[in-house]
Amino acid sequence: MYSCKVQFFYFFNRTCPKSGFSCGAHQRLLAGGYGLYSGVVAGVKGNNPSEFKGESRPVENVSWDDCAAFIGRVNSDNPGLNLAFPTEAQWEYACRAGTDTPFSFGKNISPEQVNYNGNYPYNKGDKGEYRKQTVAVKSLPVNRWGLYEMNGNVWEWCADWYDEYPDGEAIDPAGPDSGVNRVLRGGSWYYDGWFCRSAFRHRHHPGNRSYNFGFRFARGPVEQEERDKAKPQFSDR
Repeated sequence: MYSCKVQFFYFFNRTCPKSGFSCGAHQRLLAGGYGLYSGVVAGVKGNNPSEFKGESRPVENVSWDDCAAFIGRVNSDNPGLNLAFPTEAQWEYACRAGTDTPFSFGKNISPEQVNYNGNYPYNKGDKGEYRKQTVAVKSLPVNRWGLYEMNGNVWEWCADWYDEYPDGEAIDPAGPDSGVNRVLRGGSWYYDGWFCRSAFRHRHHPGNRSYNFGFRFARGPVEQEERDKAKPQFSDR
């Protein structure tokens, strides 16, 4: 039986100021303080689809459909684990980690904080390193809730079909029931700093693959006992 070691981060009732949605206290927990290891995917699927090889690098070159099949396989092997894609609302809530600035790190970023194309910084920032590839997970600073590389490195697939936001605030929105494209969040090593903002929304057909596309788990629902253990982790790093 395959087992998956994960970390859990609890969502409190709060509203994201830019998007106008709230995450309720009984919704999913984000699983894993970092994007999914390539080595984990290889261990389950028997191969590593990533363009940039290395067990500590984030998995990429995967479609939404690939990720859905992978999640189904892990859940089948581990009854009760209940892994899933995070919704777009959950993803942004976790990425922001209580902030209302363009990035969880503040009003701007540098390549020392986020892996993006440093030739094209955000909002007239200083140019910096362009690595032209992914970096190993946990290579760069965490956000205040202990989550690694939420901004940059690889785009991360979300559960939602893409559509324009509805008017007004929404609590725990799950997106439309159908659509053409699935949501991606976070930006990547290949993209400008602008695209790595916590609020930026990207989209692609669920069958498309790219060396920019990866994902991370969400877990839920879970028993109250496990929720009680899943306290938010804060960091000044």
